[in-house]
Amino acid sequence: NWIQCTICESWFHNSCLQLSLSDSKKISSFHCPNCTKLKGPSILRRVSSRPRHTIDYVALNDGDLESVILDRHPHVADFLQWENPKQEINEIKGVELQGKLTRPTKINSRDTKGLGMVIPDGITVDDVVESLGIDHPIEIMDVLTQNGIKGSWSLGSWRDYFKSNKTERERILNVLSLEISKSELGQSIKRPKYVEDVDLVDKVWPQELGMEKPMVQKYCLMGVEKSFTDFHLDFAGTSVYYTVLSGFKTFIFFPPTELNLKKYKTWIRSQTKQFLGNLGLEHGLKISLTKGDVLIIPSGWIHAVYTPVDTLVIGGNFLTSFNLKEQFKIIDIEIETKVDKKFKFPQFGKLMWFTS
Repeated sequence: NWIQCTICESWFHNSCLQLSLSDSKKISSFHCPNCTKLKGPSILRRVSSRPRHTIDYVALNDGDLESVILDRHPHVADFLQWENPKQEINEIKGVELQGKLTRPTKINSRDTKGLGMVIPDGITVDDVVESLGIDHPIEIMDVLTQNGIKGSWSLGSWRDYFKSNKTERERILNVLSLEISKSELGQSIKRPKYVEDVDLVDKVWPQELGMEKPMVQKYCLMGVEKSFTDFHLDFAGTSVYYTVLSGFKTFIFFPPTELNLKKYKTWIRSQTKQFLGNLGLEHGLKISLTKGDVLIIPSGWIHAVYTPVDTLVIGGNFLTSFNLKEQFKIIDIEIETKVDKKFKFPQFGKLMWFTS
């Protein structure tokens, strides 16, 4: 991120000036340190006292006038209202985590002893930037469109956005695919012992061949207030471990029954604006997580996620030998629904060859 002096026309890197992205947007005429001595300080933009609204320019361009002004994704209202009064959440203690799970399983923060998971205390977005580097490239998802943002973002620019005042955020953005295994931060994190014991990548990938294994084991997810990820299946039917470092998350889950998967495929293909949770799927669950809680998501569960406050998460994906049937079923759905290679499990075929 660079800024140009209005007077001498020299360019300066924001970080060298200790100027955040949000602060730079407040400046209408920037004066560099030398020009400040001659012409006075930078001139700030006039701040309007009128309430601001988020304008969805993508919707405006597409002629979708109903969605032009949005402060959150249009499915969030339905997400928050959805409930299943008959649901039973599977909550266990960390020492009880074993075997093939058939339902999303929550371990409350007070019960994580025995999980064997190690995560440094108090991880912040600044720690992530320090570990991976300010210029580390990252992919950003636009919550309103549920698509990636074109153009380059660095961890430094993401940090500025994440730490900016909520009223200054022009769009709701989300980081979902920052894999950190090779970083110093990633190496300081130990996954739950259960995950390490069943993960096929750890069990069958031959280290002696010198091939880089699939890097899907440790992600840092960062979402701001009102972030929303619509219903999806994790690639290749992977299971997931997930723990909240700070903030709050709420999930809606549907099991991979024939009815649910059929409705999901129809919904994906239709590009409908309808909320999937209102289309008659069966046996749904709503689960919320706060700081320190751990969640294990079994293979094939359809889910959506809402973030009511700025939140940091550590999580990862893993394939298992006892979920092969479910995993191949999701692979078939990826083929049917034409999922882009970019969003598929890396080197899945090679991993299955080693497994056999």
